[in-house]
Amino acid sequence: MRYIFKHAYLVFLAYFLEACETQIISTSKGFPPYREEMLVHGLFSINNVHVAIQRSMPFNITDVGDTVHGLRVKLYADNSYLLTLVTQDDYNYFLPEGILLNDNSFFHIEIECPNQKILKSKNVKIPATPVIDTVIVNPYWTGEGGEVLFAFQNISKETHHYCVKILQYVNDVCVSNDSLTFGWNEVITVKEQSRIEGKQILVWQDRSVNKLEVRVYHLSDELARFLNSMLENLRTEGDAYSEDVVPVFTNLENGYGIWASYSYASRIILLNPGQ
Repeated sequence: MRYIFKHAYLVFLAYFLEACETQIISTSKGFPPYREEMLVHGLFSINNVHVAIQRSMPFNITDVGDTVHGLRVKLYADNSYLLTLVTQDDYNYFLPEGILLNDNSFFHIEIECPNQKILKSKNVKIPATPVIDTVIVNPYWTGEGGEVLFAFQNISKETHHYCVKILQYVNDVCVSNDSLTFGWNEVITVKEQSRIEGKQILVWQDRSVNKLEVRVYHLSDELARFLNSMLENLRTEGDAYSEDVVPVFTNLENGYGIWASYSYASRIILLNPGQ
């Protein structure tokens, strides 16, 4: 039964991955196998909030639905009610159009569900926007790919977490995966280091690619902990000599999942294919 439960959770996250820009890849452990639980994944930035909500798969095979109806997802700023997120499918909840969040505030969500306890997240703040120093592209590094060198400033000498993603475009149409698949990128954790340098080798998605967008994401501590614990969870799950499977980090009460934030800066590089 645990296998069925976990499989359903992974299907939920796979759908979340493809749903919109703010996605996460994960797995989890330790869910009670004999009762339903709320599964919540929420990411937010200054102009974007996406919360995906599903219940754990029930064990009555005649009841296969996983949507939770009648929810109210409320967003709070500095512990004061701000607004209610909007939805069209009782699954994905978003910030209303035209709303910008204050990056100096702390935000949490409360999810009201009929006949259940209120699910509440911890308070999370939007991290500061990173500053990109340098981007150098060698688009003809090989016949099938290019090399991108980048450098950016650390926000401060405290511990920070970053992730770099490079998007490819043909005539302003993105031809690479533009979702925030943080789970498959390296989380760069730095402390005291003032400048971070690195490189990525690209495989061209199309030989007509004429523009690159280099994005440097600054991840909240909660998101970094979630991603790192997810990777450790996968590692220890497959280790026959591991005494304990590392649990996936959660910061929700009366449910499972994550409420975390990010910001990002981008640099556009124009290319001349065929030259």
